[in-house]
Amino acid sequence: MDRLNDPKLQELMKELQELLSRKKSPQEIQQKMDQIDRRMQNQKDDMDQLLEQLKELRMEEQIDLQAQEMEEWIEKQAELQSKTDRTGKDE
Repeated sequence: MDRLNDPKLQELMKELQELLSRKKSPQEIQQKMDQIDRRMQNQKDDMDQLLEQLKELRMEEQIDLQAQEMEEWIEKQAELQSKTDRTGKDE
């Protein structure tokens, strides 16, 4: 979340404001805007990567939960089988 309050991006925005207030050349202003665009694209890429990592983590958690449920089911089935085997022998 610190990336959302990126000091470098804030610094670039401040520099752009200064360029605009001093009525610098369009080339200088465009150059600063390009730097801001690149920085924002980097942030977007970082956020996209984070989102993918979160999706993978969520999927891994779901797989772990399913595996745990299957293990519990197997244990219950083994207990039932054991009870069935004992009941059959008692008869």
